[in-house]
Amino acid sequence: MELSVYYQNVRGLRTKTNQLYAQTLDAEYNIIAFTETFLNGSIYDNELFHNRYTVHCRDRESTNSEKFDGGGVLLAIRDDIIASAVPELCSDAEDVWVLVRCMEMRFLVCCVYLPPGDVVASQSFLTNLVRVAEEYPDKPLLILGDFNLPHITWFSSNHKYMNPFSYSATDAIFIDTFDYCNLMQFNPVTNVNNRILDFVLASDYIVGSVQVCQTPLLKVDFHHPPLDVCLRNLTVTRSHTVRNTIRYFGKANYQGINEKLADLDWVATFRGLDLEHTVNTFYNTLYSLINKYVPLKTVTRSRFPLWFSQSTIKISNRNHTRVKSNLLGGVHGGHAARKRPVKHVERCRCRCERQVGVRVSKS
Repeated sequence: MELSVYYQNVRGLRTKTNQLYAQTLDAEYNIIAFTETFLNGSIYDNELFHNRYTVHCRDRESTNSEKFDGGGVLLAIRDDIIASAVPELCSDAEDVWVLVRCMEMRFLVCCVYLPPGDVVASQSFLTNLVRVAEEYPDKPLLILGDFNLPHITWFSSNHKYMNPFSYSATDAIFIDTFDYCNLMQFNPVTNVNNRILDFVLASDYIVGSVQVCQTPLLKVDFHHPPLDVCLRNLTVTRSHTVRNTIRYFGKANYQGINEKLADLDWVATFRGLDLEHTVNTFYNTLYSLINKYVPLKTVTRSRFPLWFSQSTIKISNRNHTRVKSNLLGGVHGGHAARKRPVKHVERCRCRCERQVGVRVSKS
């Protein structure tokens, strides 16, 4: 089985939450990776993705960066895949790590953003990368991110990975570290300046292909083309029973919510605040009321679409059983009956070839 991965430098998600939510409702990507999300604690996971994806993100405010705005990385894993965050693998830079479990192996996925010219963040990430590679030598690595290294020139090789070249001593440190960690760069897609800023680093040749995404989820920054990444030689261990915890608004205490909202003095609450802090305060107030008055409910996700009724599901299961039994030859030789026309055509073809051969030899 192959895994599909989507990567994009999104240049901010705060104003794109509705678009992203709608675009990923029917997305078939197993893994979605974003850099430069510009997110902070005021944006909740369920504003970005439907609960069919589990979100692992790291905002700039959780790092040692001296800047507070911008940056940020995110990994969204589809919930039918067994995966878990590994926060102890994170460096002081902007990176997030997730362990994906497969039937035959486990591999680590990292999404990273390194700001241009930030030597401290780069050193922290590279040092940590060496540690991860040494501590997990049996686990393949997949690292997607914006490294902001425009002076490295990448040449295609006889294999699917790219060969680097640079005169810069700083670039040489990155190249040597990648080589030490047995990581190869597979992204051949250049940006509007004919440079590659976004890397797809992997070990053990787990990357099957990398190409430009023709149907991007969000608006494209021409310095960072969105990528479709196909992972190969992987058999994913899927979670057979997918349970999600949601807010059960059908049992909410609306009387309590209305009383609390009626007691709030919004004018006094927002007095002296700028637009961003006003929005954050508004959201925090609403979410605190939801957490207090709306109970949680555990739901099990069906493999059928939400609009399937119970009768439709029964019909689908019955037809599936019937087709399966036919393929095994269990219903009146159904499979054998379907093969008869194929055999008849093959006999006719052979007879025709013999007749043509006889006529050619006589002539």
